Amino acid sequence: MKKTILFLIVAALLPFSALFGACSDGGTFTARNYDSGDAEITALCVDAEDRAVEVGISDDGRIHIDCAESEKEFYDISLSGSELTVKLVFDKDWTDFIGTKPAKEYRTIKIRVPLDGLTRLDVKT
Repeated sequence: MKKTILFLIVAALLPFSALFGACSDGGTFTARNYDSGDAEITALCVDAEDRAVEVGISDDGRIHIDCAESEKEFYDISLSGSELTVKLVFDKDWTDFIGTKPAKEYRTIKIRVPLDGLTRLDVKT
């Protein structure tokens, strides 16, 4: 009797384990590098949920952003006037949220800003 109950439990849980095991961890990530060029940027706003942000000094007077993106997790980097905005965008189905997170190296944004010129830096994680 105990073996039958155990067998039924295992048989009932097997489809769920297959579902969770086949779920995505975010896909294949590729490196993305952004360079502000000669644009005069006075404000930088970063809105990246569930991401680590490392801020450092840029030695060439430009803003540099290094991150990793996939087809389902990418960054919308836009310049409006003198404000640069970096927003994390998720293009996922509900099943994509089941499973493991991408590796920490893919969930880290590295930003280098110049010492002069930037008057506002907002980071939301």
